[in-house]
Amino acid sequence: QFRGTKRWRVQAFPRAKHFLNATSFGDEQIYDHKQHVPWTPESEFTVGPGQCFIFPTGYLHETYVDPADNDHGCYTASTFQFNHPRQVNLYRSYMSSFSMSHYGMGEPCLTGMTSYATLFSKVDVKGTPDAAAMRSQAEKLIAQIEGSSGDGKITRDELYAHFCVDKQSRKRVMKVGHFYYTWHKLLSAEQKAQMEEEAMNTWSEDALQYHDTDKDRAISLDELAQSLLQWYVVRWRSEHIKQAGGKKEKASKWLDTVLASEDDVLRKYYCEDPTACPAADELSAYGEQLKMKGKKAVGAAMRKVSSMFEHQEGDSETLTMVDRATGSSGQKTVKAIQNEL
Repeated sequence: QFRGTKRWRVQAFPRAKHFLNATSFGDEQIYDHKQHVPWTPESEFTVGPGQCFIFPTGYLHETYVDPADNDHGCYTASTFQFNHPRQVNLYRSYMSSFSMSHYGMGEPCLTGMTSYATLFSKVDVKGTPDAAAMRSQAEKLIAQIEGSSGDGKITRDELYAHFCVDKQSRKRVMKVGHFYYTWHKLLSAEQKAQMEEEAMNTWSEDALQYHDTDKDRAISLDELAQSLLQWYVVRWRSEHIKQAGGKKEKASKWLDTVLASEDDVLRKYYCEDPTACPAADELSAYGEQLKMKGKKAVGAAMRKVSSMFEHQEGDSETLTMVDRATGSSGQKTVKAIQNEL
């Protein structure tokens, strides 16, 4: 904060248990019961000149500038976002909830985790999730990364040696890890080499932390197999719901499809005992309440969930650019604007 004061209120990202809870937490979406949980800030801070407020990725946040506390309502502040190191532990823990929000349905936040979650292996989400198949894939990955003299556990140095040494591999990590910032082209050759090396070390550490759930600085077969299965289940689940919302689909049929699909996923992969699954029971009750509200409510739910998959963000997002001097306007994608910088 450079001038004036600003009030901040924050709340941890709410858990979403099923896709009928799918919610966008964008600007103004936290108000007026537009999300499945109430806006209940956990903490409040007022930041003044010379102070800053740091909060983690995924936290819902609200800011307010009180005219009474500022000179004619004038204030100056700057916001920075740290993209690396990536918040891989947060994404791993909240992956299901993120997948049922704008982070996973319209924005590329989860797809940005692909290289960490899969270690560049192909995880095809067309078939039913299979724990045995994921374990077999994990075994092959460990053998490929470690070689014949390995101990069955992947270390950070082994990740670096396998993915971050030759020229083509380093270019791949730079690209899929989103290390090519817009200012990358402005660097000298020496600076680019230094940045690239930092990026390789950062990616290797983040990849380790994504899978190393017991924090022993190594990825075991059990950890990797579980990570691959989790990624598969979350992506497969999302694709099933996305495909259910065709433009000509009747709302009542859509709801039955979603309820059946979500019930199956919850009982198979989210509950230890499929016959006693509180999350599936809650889903069923939620669906019955929605049906009781009538066709309009069901139709509104279908449109809301389906539209969240259609939202564009990232490189493909289209922005309207206005020339202040002439008033003329035009549209460009984020990628096109980045290429001009």
